[in-house]
Amino acid sequence: MGKKKKDEETQPQKSAEKTKRKDVKERKDANKNTEFTCVKTTFNSLVENNFLNGGIQEIVLNINKFCFLSYQLLNYHFTRLIQEKKPLPEITQNLF
Repeated sequence: MGKKKKDEETQPQKSAEKTKRKDVKERKDANKNTEFTCVKTTFNSLVENNFLNGGIQEIVLNINKFCFLSYQLLNYHFTRLIQEKKPLPEITQNLF
C-alpha cells in the first residue's frame, strides 16, 4: 500500500509573503563586506583565573535559572488568560 496523497483543500495554505525585519536586513547588508574568523577553544583555557572562572559559571547558572522561571511564569500567565477567556497579548520578540 502506498501513501495517500492529500487533497489540496486539506493542506494548510502558506502565507504568500514572509515577514521581513528591517534590523536583520541591515545586519546582513553590513556583514556582506566583513570577514569573520572563528577559533574554537574551551572556557577554562580562556579564563585561567579560578576565582573569576567560578564566579562567571555561578552567574551563568543563576541567569539560566532566572530565564527558566521567567518562561514558566509567562506560561502560567498565558494559561490563566486562556482559562479566563481574556485576549492574549501580541507575542513578539520584546514580550519580556
